[in-house]
Amino acid sequence: MPKIVFVLLFFHIIGVCQKDIVSPQYDSNGSLKEQLTEIHQNGQLAGFAVTIVTKDSILFEQAIGYANLGKNIPYTLRTQQNIASHSKTFIGIALMKSIEQGKLNLDTPINDVLPFPIINPNAPDQAITVQHLATHTSGIHDDEIEYRSVILSENFTFSKKQVGKENYRFFTEWIENEEQSLNVFLKESLTQTGRYYSKKRFLKTRAGEQFEYSNLGAALLAYIIEIANNQSFKSLVEEEILAPLHMDQTQWSSDARNMKMEAVGYFQDKRIVPHYRNILYPSGGINSSLHDLQTYLMSVMKNYDGDEILLSHTNCQIMLSPQLDAEQHRLSGNKNRGLMWEINEAKIGHNGGNYGRTLFMAFDKEQKIGCIFMTNISNYKDKSLIPQM
Repeated sequence: MPKIVFVLLFFHIIGVCQKDIVSPQYDSNGSLKEQLTEIHQNGQLAGFAVTIVTKDSILFEQAIGYANLGKNIPYTLRTQQNIASHSKTFIGIALMKSIEQGKLNLDTPINDVLPFPIINPNAPDQAITVQHLATHTSGIHDDEIEYRSVILSENFTFSKKQVGKENYRFFTEWIENEEQSLNVFLKESLTQTGRYYSKKRFLKTRAGEQFEYSNLGAALLAYIIEIANNQSFKSLVEEEILAPLHMDQTQWSSDARNMKMEAVGYFQDKRIVPHYRNILYPSGGINSSLHDLQTYLMSVMKNYDGDEILLSHTNCQIMLSPQLDAEQHRLSGNKNRGLMWEINEAKIGHNGGNYGRTLFMAFDKEQKIGCIFMTNISNYKDKSLIPQM
């Protein structure tokens, strides 16, 4: 998705949360709630929800502000919003489920599965593997594919001055895009005869040599999982993850079964962001609520700690273990990667952000504390929202 001015501060936030936890009756005097309320009253955030958890209990949860400012609809623990790139963690779990069931391996060459060949023109003799995709080291580069991979379903009436030159270009190009299935879009983007193909879509390095975060590569991995399971990726996630965890307020954005529960997304100046949806939906297409994400985070923490909930304990540990070598680690901004998860020393999670949505979510494997922050506004024009977040 578009690289908005978006600084990922969650690993600092989780450290602050740890300092505040002093007793089982967490926030018994209401001081944290008061601080959050003050931030909302004196700041620009529309609505937000926060939680602090262990694998077994909710230490703190609070929703503040509005899901819809115009209608005075409050932001609640059950308000749904898109979680953007945090959706990629579901790809990681679906991948490990496929490995457990013997349908894929990390060293499986992707062209052994795909119905169309994908070749890096800068390293045509080398096979790209499932692990390369899962660690963002495949050499696939999004380039300007972000302008083509989103569908805008409403009119865009803002001026370039109101939203800025880059943001204006995104929305005005999105409105021209046509509906396409995931597999068709991937073929058109990554095969040499495709309409959107460009050599710039690939790095001038061999797979495994360089970290390059790629929404295109993540969606390609989801499509490979789909083929290996002979089942749509959407239904696979619903059956293997959402249903077992009873995540009833979580759905794919394109399905929109409970639109009345969905938060309105806002630009930084509180203008409403028009509805848009991503053709590369596995990379950022899940809507969820704080209530459901609590369940998800706590389940992953339990799984990592030994309970076999979604995956075997061993495969959960593999998924959430550092995969990058020293050079890859350096090139990734000194943050390591699991398999579709972000790792920063003891902190494990994945953040998400796009127009009208921001999410920070992670847990500390040593302190055994997890935190989630989600809001229906995005930092896109300057950095004034960052201290509030």
